[in-house]
Amino acid sequence: MIEENNEIAAGLPVSFISLLNRKKIVSIPYTSVGAILGDKQIFQSLLLEEILSIAKQEGIESVEIRLGDECEFADFIPYHIRESWITFKIAISTSDYMWNKLSYSHQKNIKQAKKRGIEIYEANSESDWLWFAKLEEKHSKQRGIPGYGYKFFYTLRCEMKPDEIILLIASANKEKVGAILLLCSKKYWVYKLGECEREKLYLRPFNALIWEAMLRAEKTVVEVFSLGSTSLNNDAIIKFKKGWGFTQGRLKIASLSLKKNPAQLEKYVDNTALKILWSKLPLGFTEKFGPYIRKWLC
Repeated sequence: MIEENNEIAAGLPVSFISLLNRKKIVSIPYTSVGAILGDKQIFQSLLLEEILSIAKQEGIESVEIRLGDECEFADFIPYHIRESWITFKIAISTSDYMWNKLSYSHQKNIKQAKKRGIEIYEANSESDWLWFAKLEEKHSKQRGIPGYGYKFFYTLRCEMKPDEIILLIASANKEKVGAILLLCSKKYWVYKLGECEREKLYLRPFNALIWEAMLRAEKTVVEVFSLGSTSLNNDAIIKFKKGWGFTQGRLKIASLSLKKNPAQLEKYVDNTALKILWSKLPLGFTEKFGPYIRKWLC
């Protein structure tokens, strides 16, 4: 942090991530938001220089600063800027205004979800979270991507206030069929991830869940709702997110290689061979080691 006139003027929250003997620095892992706080260019430069100095002292192999999608920051040399992810966000307005921005397909699916008996509630028990963690692990393996693991969700719940993390669950006939995880600040909500039972997708739980999240955001002081970030090559997800009337942007990531190139999640996500290999590994192996690999990629 930097102080000016006895007040905090700027800051840069970062995390130290390690895997075996490898170490790196990442600003707010697992998210696409939360970079440099403070708009004075000189402070931004000083913070980046300080992070670089710490990294060298600690034997860090790489640094990655996630800048969001609207940054106009200081000169990042010697950092390398990459834009490998698309972001989606919307300014929260009235429900009528947001409804009219939805695609016809999303409007139709939201109505179908209601007719087919989808009900939405907020997770209120350990069993709800455990169910979601297991579903996320199963589907991540099928997609060929390391899962987060139950410890990730448990830690979020322990470290964050109840109103900062929300798990919305969709049920049909009293059976859980899908859920989405929201990370919430006073004015900014972020859709982190969601999972639905594959055989229940015809009920349109995803559409109902996201619309419910937008309605809940409207009833608070939230100003911006984000659908997170998506790999440039994931055409199906991009098409799905476009239909919500969200504004597209590019997630800017400033990375610096000190000993080795930074681990880049987008390279793994777009690597078909690695994904096929992971999907074929024993479930016991992926459950045990997946969260460590996911943490490293974050």
